[in-house]
Amino acid sequence: MSQKYEIMVIMDGQKTDGEIEKSLAGIKELLGEVVYEEIWGMRPFAYQINGQDKGYYAIWNFVADIPQVKALEEALKLYPNLVRHLIMKVPDNYTPVKQADVDAGIAEITKEKTERRGQVRTASTKREDDAKKPKVAVPDKPNAKPAAAAPKKEEKPAEKTEAEKEKEKADEKKSLDEKLEALINDDADLGL
Repeated sequence: MSQKYEIMVIMDGQKTDGEIEKSLAGIKELLGEVVYEEIWGMRPFAYQINGQDKGYYAIWNFVADIPQVKALEEALKLYPNLVRHLIMKVPDNYTPVKQADVDAGIAEITKEKTERRGQVRTASTKREDDAKKPKVAVPDKPNAKPAAAAPKKEEKPAEKTEAEKEKEKADEKKSLDEKLEALINDDADLGL
């Protein structure tokens, strides 16, 4: 049973236009029934591939059986001037992405990144302002409890004079005598 597929190929960007066109024509013949074709042309890579900075992109949507796709995969592995390729099965109602849409998406992403960088710079300016403020001690460990304050030293009362000590003893004795007398009187009132 035939299925719809999409293939993207990236050709060696260092080859001449004639070599690239000849290679693309050969790949197109391997596809069989082509439903859609878009040549994106030379585009820069996000990172170097095999020492190259750019490649020539082409996309096709085609209809094929599974054995045809497997044979295509094997043929592409040996194909000269081909840097990368990707074949994907797509749904029947799939609409191919046009180069203009991809370029618009890339421009939007670039704009968002630029805006975020601007916000980061603003935030770093705030950090510089905060650095000028006096610093508060922060524990080294994120969940560490702050160290307990050192216990207050109890102040030693000043040495009492002999007269004060004698007066305290007398007050205690008087207090005890009064309490004892009150107890005796209470017992007497109770008739004991």
